[in-house]
Amino acid sequence: MTPKTSATERLQTWKRESGVTYTELSELTGFSNRALISYFNGDRGLSLDVACTLADAFGKSLDELVGRTPREVA
Repeated sequence: MTPKTSATERLQTWKRESGVTYTELSELTGFSNRALISYFNGDRGLSLDVACTLADAFGKSLDELVGRTPREVA
C-alpha cells in the first residue's frame, strides 16, 4: 500500500512548483514567515482557516490540499 501524501507535503510541493517565497506567501496570506515555515515543516498543525487560506493562496481547493477526491453517489 502506498502511503498517502499529507497536506504538509502538498503545500511543500505547491510552493516548490510555483517558486513563491515565504515573504510573498506572507503578503498573500497575512501569516508571518515564522508561522508559514512552521506550517510547511509540519511543526504546527493546520486549522481549517489556515488550510483554506493557504489553499486559496495557491489557487487550489481545500479538497486538493487534503487529498480528497470526489466519490460517485449511487
